[in-house]
Amino acid sequence: MWHIYFHCTNGSDLILDESGQDIEDDSDRTLYAASRVIAVQKRHPEIIDWSDWMVAMHDQYGSQIDTTTFEEIESAILMAQRLARVAARRRTSLQGSRAAA
Repeated sequence: MWHIYFHCTNGSDLILDESGQDIEDDSDRTLYAASRVIAVQKRHPEIIDWSDWMVAMHDQYGSQIDTTTFEEIESAILMAQRLARVAARRRTSLQGSRAAA
């Protein structure tokens, strides 16, 4: 398990993650980066353009282990939402087919 800090920056401004998050594997890291982006955007409505922002992930020793842009995370969130809608429609369709049979 790693303790990861998800700091956000646009190269000029820095929003520090002072508490970090315990992460068990790489897929969790992506999920927490996404939740950090959403939280930062909600807390800073005065920032309108997020296109230059990124999440810099650091381990408990201060070493940077990964970076990703807000745009990449937002695209992944949109894709996950689309996939969830498709899955929900398929479930509804399958349930309707079973009920008709």
